[in-house]
Amino acid sequence: MPGKVRVETQQLRAVGNNLEEVAARFDAVLSKVRAASAAHWGKWGDDEFGKSFAKSENGYENSDHNLQAVLASKSALLHSHSKWVTDTANKLELTEFGNTEVFKRLIRRH
Repeated sequence: MPGKVRVETQQLRAVGNNLEEVAARFDAVLSKVRAASAAHWGKWGDDEFGKSFAKSENGYENSDHNLQAVLASKSALLHSHSKWVTDTANKLELTEFGNTEVFKRLIRRH
């Protein structure tokens, strides 16, 4: 087991920013999917073929809903991880700063 752990907070922030960028890409894809879905919704008609196409268990409506739900959940997960990593970097820096200040005061006393 190593005796030291070293964390580069700038690198943690970079990871947080990268995760946020990927999340933004998911958001953009989801936005395009939603727009395309809305623009073409119901174009299959309400006859027997249209109902079969849209309403069946593996039909368009369920598939569209599932796709949008998956994209939204992945985006939310990436946003959450981005925030967690960035917040962790901030907390580590504050802890380091606080510890440094305490040690400086202790050294000055002695």
